[in-house]
Amino acid sequence: MLPLLGNASRRAESVSDELYASWREAEPSWFAGEASPLPTAPTCPHLRLVQSPLGPVVAKRAHRRARAVRAFDLARSLLARGLATPEPLAAWPSPHDGASILLTRLAPGHSPWNALREKGGAATRTARAFAETAGHTIARLHAAGFRHRDLKEPNLLLTGDPDRGFSLTFLDLDGLFERGDLSRRSRVRDLARLRVSFSSRAALEAGIRPHHFRRVLHSYLEETPAEFDRYLAATARWANRHTAHILARGDEVT
Repeated sequence: MLPLLGNASRRAESVSDELYASWREAEPSWFAGEASPLPTAPTCPHLRLVQSPLGPVVAKRAHRRARAVRAFDLARSLLARGLATPEPLAAWPSPHDGASILLTRLAPGHSPWNALREKGGAATRTARAFAETAGHTIARLHAAGFRHRDLKEPNLLLTGDPDRGFSLTFLDLDGLFERGDLSRRSRVRDLARLRVSFSSRAALEAGIRPHHFRRVLHSYLEETPAEFDRYLAATARWANRHTAHILARGDEVT
């Protein structure tokens, strides 16, 4: 049974009272420089790597008071449906400001584009396998009733290889919503956000080309292949619109 510590706090069964209390006491020091930056996001001030009796733990500071508990509950819902995301360990509101803190286990894997770059000569085969895995995994996400409005490459973690098979882990659940049956429009917009990532400079440097996103769609629509042309055109429209918004803000396309 999951310990509920009031509506604003959560703690996993594996976390003892003593460990939970020690985390809450130490939390201010983590973001004041006593904890290491997360290796996969070294410049992000809101993520820290914390060593604990349970192994390496990722601490995330969210700007809103209820956001960490929301992410904790969504992570448990994903895991219950067989979808991979870092195991949530604890969540609580920070007593020092309006923020909240989420702790998860450190998940293995690499960002997809980094993984593809590391494969070197095998990048083409690896990229094809990754695209197929992405399509199948997002189809499972949508079939389970989840929508992810920030479904971009930095929010995914890749494990495995083309021979044994890849798997994807969903990171940063701020854009995730449990909706039940999803409309085609919602599905298209999620996929369009990923299509933006596939056109980024980092994707090109990793060996990704436009045909790889087509493979994502083929895998996603495996049971309804007649929808391919409609999804291809619709994701292009939404991806172009989203890219324009990103560039208008002066941000980098990711």
